[in-house]
Amino acid sequence: MDDDLLRRCLTAREYAAHQPIQLGQSGAGVVFVPAQSEDAACFVKIDRANSPNSLRREHDVLQRLHGAVPAPRALGFAAVGEHEVLRMSAVPGVDASDVRLHAEPRRM
Repeated sequence: MDDDLLRRCLTAREYAAHQPIQLGQSGAGVVFVPAQSEDAACFVKIDRANSPNSLRREHDVLQRLHGAVPAPRALGFAAVGEHEVLRMSAVPGVDASDVRLHAEPRRM
């Protein structure tokens, strides 16, 4: 993921602490931002605005799911130049896209 883009999408404090990760199947860039003082840990996804996996749509879906099922909470959405940025809460547990779970479907 482009470092300049990250600097535009994260606060200076988040940028200093962020951890790029490989997660999920969408192809979006994902960074983990650890908890800092009063701010809880969160994930920030960044993808091109014309991506087939619209982060605006994902934001809207997460808002509808909030309180109905265990899912990350949508914390914000923004358009930054030609990119979309989705900020969402971290949730406890194992990521459902973890390939180890697919070997044991009963654990899902």
